[in-house]
Amino acid sequence: MKSSIMERDERYKMIEQLEQEIKDIEASDVYKAEASFKGDIDKVLKDHNKEPKDLLTIYPSLVQPTKEQAPAKAKGRTLPTKTYRNPHTGDEVEAKSTRHKTLQQWKKDYPDDDLDEWIIKP
Repeated sequence: MKSSIMERDERYKMIEQLEQEIKDIEASDVYKAEASFKGDIDKVLKDHNKEPKDLLTIYPSLVQPTKEQAPAKAKGRTLPTKTYRNPHTGDEVEAKSTRHKTLQQWKKDYPDDDLDEWIIKP
């Protein structure tokens, strides 16, 4: 178990590391360019008595589509429903694949039969 003094010292080290990371970011050319750009936009907005949300009404394409607005992703290929009739019992089953529980049981019960021949409605 750590002492509270050790925990405090670790926290101070973490603070120092974060402060150094912030200084490194602020010293980068990328950050300086972005900060300058943001400052220019803020100045233009202030000169025209506008707010950042007003930009979104002028440029709606800046808004990321929400989950409701985003087009629905196409799900995987959908299989057609087929109707199978067991010629031994007369039972019918609707299934999208031969992985259906009843069809699997029929395969076990009648291993020599081909289930594709049992399809009555493709």
